[in-house]
Amino acid sequence: MKWVDRSIILLCLFVKYSPVEAVELNLEDLSKLKAPRWNQTNLKTFKETPTVKSMVYLKQAIDKRDKKQCLPVAKKLYNNKSLQSIKAWVLNEWYECALIDDAKMDLFESLKEPIGKIQSNPLLLYTGTASVFLRRNFISALLKILDLETRQDRSKAWVRFNQLSQYVAWMTDEEKAYMYRISGEMAFVEQNLILAESYFKKSLQSAGDTSLQEKLNSIRVTLGQKDVVETTSTENTVTVKDTLMTEQEAKIFKRMQEAIGAGELLSAVEDGTELIKKFPGGANADWASNKIIQIYYQVARKADFKYKQISKTMLRSLLQAPVERLVAWGDYLFYRGLYKSSYLVSDKAYNLDGATLSTQKALWNAGRSLIYIGNYRESNKYFIELNKKFSGKTQSLQALFYLGL
Repeated sequence: MKWVDRSIILLCLFVKYSPVEAVELNLEDLSKLKAPRWNQTNLKTFKETPTVKSMVYLKQAIDKRDKKQCLPVAKKLYNNKSLQSIKAWVLNEWYECALIDDAKMDLFESLKEPIGKIQSNPLLLYTGTASVFLRRNFISALLKILDLETRQDRSKAWVRFNQLSQYVAWMTDEEKAYMYRISGEMAFVEQNLILAESYFKKSLQSAGDTSLQEKLNSIRVTLGQKDVVETTSTENTVTVKDTLMTEQEAKIFKRMQEAIGAGELLSAVEDGTELIKKFPGGANADWASNKIIQIYYQVARKADFKYKQISKTMLRSLLQAPVERLVAWGDYLFYRGLYKSSYLVSDKAYNLDGATLSTQKALWNAGRSLIYIGNYRESNKYFIELNKKFSGKTQSLQALFYLGL
């Protein structure tokens, strides 16, 4: 041990410092790296094991939307015992392939087997990095099957609905609204109006539309109920210390405070957006920015249909804000689970000014928000752009990881 210690000391004495040269790595250079990238690989010249070649072939077939080619490869890889440690990833790719629209292939038959794999091994939905993506595709598959069974066999569709109900916590608002709407339609056809009213109401609370509201009102009339009118919640006015500001800034600031105090949250957001646009460096700009996003979050997270409409109008106002505010809001919304909103404000921030360091965060938030929404193909666009413009940064390396999935 002493001899080893002395050797290390002697080695350190002879170490010389030398300048480090910056190396710029472009996405095109990935094909030269030994680590395979499925979207950069030429299988004719690719020297690897048959299993790895099959994995690359599978990804390329999915990217080309070639369902006929990718289905048998996915099934074969899933049954490959040497890939047990990445079974969730392989099954997710199987779902990606099976969910491809192809008029020549039966959708139910394509999805039946991969759905069965989850039912026989549900732990796949909880283990490994790929489980996040697998859950999204599993729910998409169940919703598609529910839609088919609704038209073909309602008894099976009710069984499928009960299965889907176990995974409500993983669904987006749009998916919940769709599931409850279909179930409401089935109950309505079966003349179970009380059940239909319950499911239509849940659909509207998730992300419904006005046409469904009319149907719900019609059912309530038939049942002898009155239309339910709910009141909006209000937030207490938050005061700040008197500061030096121009007359116009003070006027907008006071108007925003009064709107908050009166519970007119939409007006408060519009006034706040006007304040930070006209006075981005003003004394109350940071306060207004924080208040705007807090109000939007409180409204957007509510399940009631009327709040969904208000939040959409608020979002249009938010998108008029300066770039630096949009970037900060995208981060705020992502970590609070409003992935669609995070994507929209982050995308707007990037499109307003796509060449500055501040938009590095916008690209990252837009890409990863799309992943959580389930739009993997679109997320690649942002991750590739992130690596082109900010190569070598921490977030670009994380984006490379996602590109390799």
